[in-house]
Formats: sequence, structure tokens, C-alpha cells
Amino acid sequence: MALLSEFPIAGPSGDGSGDMLRQIYDPTGQNRDIFGFAANRSLSNLTAPQTALYNLGGSPNRNLLDNWYFVGGGSQLGGNTFPINQRGLTSYTGAVYGIDRWKGVYGAETVQLLPDKIQILVSNNQAVRQVLEVPPVLSGQKATLSILWALQGDYANCGCLNSDASKLLGNIGIEKSFSCQLNSVTFDVPEDETSISVNISGQGTIAVFAVKLELGQHQTLAYQDSGGVWQLLDLPDFTAELTNCHRYYWDSGYVPENPCTGIAIETWLIAASVSFPQEMRIPPTVKLYNRETANQIREIKGNTPLNLPEDIYIATTKYGISFFYKVGEINATPGQAYDFRVVANAEL
Repeated sequence: MALLSEFPIAGPSGDGSGDMLRQIYDPTGQNRDIFGFAANRSLSNLTAPQTALYNLGGSPNRNLLDNWYFVGGGSQLGGNTFPINQRGLTSYTGAVYGIDRWKGVYGAETVQLLPDKIQILVSNNQAVRQVLEVPPVLSGQKATLSILWALQGDYANCGCLNSDASKLLGNIGIEKSFSCQLNSVTFDVPEDETSISVNISGQGTIAVFAVKLELGQHQTLAYQDSGGVWQLLDLPDFTAELTNCHRYYWDSGYVPENPCTGIAIETWLIAASVSFPQEMRIPPTVKLYNRETANQIREIKGNTPLNLPEDIYIATTKYGISFFYKVGEINATPGQAYDFRVVANAEL
């Protein structure tokens, strides 16, 4: 297969300048075009840059959103099924986090997980939102937001807002019902923003299949094949997406066969130390549960250790927790292992 760098793309001027298909995410903060040139649409005998990218075997841009692919029915089904859904329900209503990294904004939104999509039920421009920290590579640059969706209702919006949600940076607005289609918008990301959010809102039932935020002026989310069917240019890696989600939320009960375990050191005292699978964004709020009864034992906020000899001692960091737990009237067997469930939350 020929390398994309061998084929300059005919831009608006026809000389190969402009119309770049993609730019790479560079953790050093430098916004670089990795091709030098981009794919030649006329060489591929196709008119759409996204189809040319696919035809020539190119790689799409990195998606800056987490948990962005919504086909599968949810990870609670097992088998590395998307979307990531550590909380395990198939329907969420209210201003709460549901599937990982996505939250209802105003309190009456409902998100349903279906085998081939998520379905968002909203009215009066209620919204579901993902907030993301702005990486250095994105600050002050052009970005493109794209969404593959459908609507039964009056209108739907997919937009990007600044850190305090007071300014709309870019928006896609559709004012009538539509079947599956892809829409995108390109906008400038202000240099001084520490975070931005992607909102999906409207009036009606919005089916969402995938959404993407990326560097540059072209969407590389999907293309239409010869039969008019939308095809994603890239599928997410389940392990990588789960790792990204663990920066913000981790439930040890998500993998039942790998419980957190403490050791009884006295008949009344259990000690445990648990490492998180991924460094979390901040020292999280931690909830401890008895795995056998599912009862919550304690909720700890922040990284300040509590020293309550009559009850519990716990220290929380971005990397894990250590705690001693007084088992109360239950007589533990010294040296015996006891399982706990740990839920750590560091959402934005």
C-alpha cells in the first residue's frame, strides 16, 4: 500500500495546497501535519476526502472524546461491548452520570442503551454532556466536531461550549426529523480554556451512533460507502477506552471475579490497600461497600486521611486507597481474606 505522504491532495486551488485530511495529536503541544501532504482525492477516484482517506488506507485523527462509540448495547453485557458502562444500568434519567463520561445536565434527560445505538430522550433543549480537559495541542487551534445520529422530534443540537458553558464555540443544529446522517462543524478553541464540553440536546428522541472531536478542519469520523451506508473510519480500542474512563471513574465491582481484598488482623479489624488501575484525575471520592450485603460502608471525599479509631481510617490518593475498617459486631477470623467493593469518582 502506498504511503499517504506520496500523494498531495488537490485543494481548492488545485495545486495540492490546503484541504488537509488530518493532523496528529502531539503530546508535546505542537500541532503538526504528519503527511506533509494529504491524500489525493482525484487519485482515489473519489470526491469526498473521508472516502479518499479510507480508499488509500489512511489513519483518521485521534478522537479527543472518551467513550464515543455507542453501538453494542453496553459493556455490562461483557465481551468488550461498547459503550463503556461501569454503572451497569441500561437506562439513566436525571442530572447524573450514566454511561461513562456522559452526564445529564438539567435533570429530566433520559439515556437508553439499545443494541445499535444510545437513545436520548429530551425536551426543551435538555442535554447530555461530556466535559473534557483541553490538552495543549488543542488550545488555540481549529477543531471539528462531528456526529452520526438520527432524530424523531422537532430539533436536535450537537455543540461545543467553553469551560463555564457560557459561550457556544460551535454548533450543529437540525430543525426537523431525519434518518441516519452525519453532520459536522469546525470552530476555534480559545487559548485560555481549561476545559470544554460537548453537548447533545434537543426536543424529541435522538439516536446517536458515534461522535467525534478532533483537530483540523475535516471530520474523519465516517464516510458513506457505495451503497450510501455510513461506515466509521476507525473503531475504538476497548481496553484503551476503558483506561481513559478509569481516569475519572472506577468501580471494582465492574469485574466481579477481581474483588478488592482486605485481611483481618484482629477479630474486629480488617486492613486493605487498593491500587487504582489508572492514575485518576484528582484524589477521588471513594465509596466502600460490603460485597456480600452490597451495603455502603463509608464515603470518603478528597485526599485527607480520616482517623476515626472507633470506626475507620482511610487515606486516598490519585493512585489508590489504604484503610482499616472496624467490622463492628461481626467477628472476623485473623488472617482470613475479606472482599470489598470500591467505587472511586473523580469526574469533572
